[in-house]
Amino acid sequence: MKISKIYPILICLLLTACNETPTWTLQEANEWHKKYSNAQMIGSTFYQGSDKSFHYFISRSMDSWIDYKINKKELELKYEEPKEEHISSRLGHFLVDPLNDFQKVNENAL
Repeated sequence: MKISKIYPILICLLLTACNETPTWTLQEANEWHKKYSNAQMIGSTFYQGSDKSFHYFISRSMDSWIDYKINKKELELKYEEPKEEHISSRLGHFLVDPLNDFQKVNENAL
C-alpha cells in the first residue's frame, strides 16, 4: 500500500478518536445555557440517555449543535433512559429545560 493511501486512513482514525463527548460540570452547563439560550430556545435541548456514570445531552444554539455529558454525581434526574449509541430517527429521548434543573419539558406546552 502506498504511503499516500495511508494518510486519509490515519486522519479518519484521529478524528474519530478526538470525537469524544466533552464532560461539563453542572455549573458549566448552566453558564453555557444562560449565555446562549433565550425564551425562544426552550425546546432545543434533548436528553440522550444515561450510562452508569453520566447523563448525555445535545443542545442547539442558533446554527450549531453541541453535545455534552454531566456526571451523575452532580445532577440527579427524576427520569433515566439508557444511552443509545445511535438513535436513528431522533436527537434524544425527550426535551429538557436546562435552566430548570434539566426537567422534562411538556412538549404539548411548546
